[in-house]
Amino acid sequence: MEPDSLFDKNLDEESLNRMLVFLPDSSISFTSNIRNDHRFFGYSKPDTNSERLILFSVFTKDVENNPYCCKLGAYYDLFGEYPRLKLSNKINKFIEVELTDSSENSQMVYFKERWINIK
Repeated sequence: MEPDSLFDKNLDEESLNRMLVFLPDSSISFTSNIRNDHRFFGYSKPDTNSERLILFSVFTKDVENNPYCCKLGAYYDLFGEYPRLKLSNKINKFIEVELTDSSENSQMVYFKERWINIK
């Protein structure tokens, strides 16, 4: 099994792209940048051994045709209107995020805290 994130590959942390949380409304923004790598999963529980629900990656091989079969899909970034992400809570080393899809269904997803910057 491949590592769950690029942090596990000994890359320079400064060259990695992260999601941004805007505190006034807890909304999360994330834009892909080809110069800054990213590859991270959102999980069903605050545990990397739980189901991988969603993937954000700069790599086409990770996103095209959703090869990890993530129930909520694989994306390069949050460029479109959906999915929408909103910070909900912090649990240990995870951030609990409310994900809303295009049908306005919402679900909690958990990301490793190190993939989030709070502004």
